[in-house]
Parts: sequence; structure tokens; C-alpha cells
Amino acid sequence: MLPTPQNPTVGSQVYGNPKSQVYGNPKSQVYGNSQIPVGSKVYGNPKSQVYGNPKSQVYGNPKSQVYGNPKSQVYGNPKSQVYGNPKTQVYGNPKSQVYGNPKSQVYGNPKSQVYSNPKSQVYGNSQLP
Repeated sequence: MLPTPQNPTVGSQVYGNPKSQVYGNPKSQVYGNSQIPVGSKVYGNPKSQVYGNPKSQVYGNPKSQVYGNPKSQVYGNPKSQVYGNPKTQVYGNPKSQVYGNPKSQVYGNPKSQVYSNPKSQVYGNSQLP
């Protein structure tokens, strides 16, 4: 997991600013104190794109699609399914499971774990792997 930057790179901006850049990568944008792929856009913009897939859409748009699966739906829809696993459910459902890990839980649950790394936690008070 990435550490909390005590002295961010000169010119960097962090924490809650969707235009912020961290860790010396001028194109990166962040989720709190973590880093996502170059070229990504995040949070509150239904047209934003993530994880290197120019067609993906995220956050607040119940019809958005992610991660190369044209049938997946995310964010705010407790019945949505993602990541190629037809049984997964996400966002706002404390019992939802993701990333092929039957023990993982996501979003709004400070104890949730994701990304197949049992120690990683994300979004809000945690960090990406």
C-alpha cells in the first residue's frame, strides 16, 4: 500500500481535489492519498474514466460501466454487478463481495477489503494496494 505523503512532490495537490497530482507523476490523480493509473479521472463526474479503459464510466451514474465488461453496472445500485463475476454486488451494500474474493466487502465499511489483497483497504479511510 502507498504511504501517506508527508512532503508531496513540489507542485502536487492532494486530498479531495479531483485535479490533484501525487507521487511525482504529473498525470496521476488520486483517491485520498492513493494513486491510480495515468490519464484517469475521478469522483463525481459521470463522464470520468478509470483504469485505462477509455470507455469506462464511474461514480454516481447507475448506468456506468467498468473494467471492460459492457454489462457491468456500478455505484449506488445494490444490484449492480462487476468484474466478470455475475454474483458480485457492489457499493452501499455491506454484504457485497468483489474481485473474486468471497470474503471481501466494499465501500462504506471501514473493515472491508478488496483487490484480492486481504490487507488492503480502499476509499475514504484506507488505501489502494
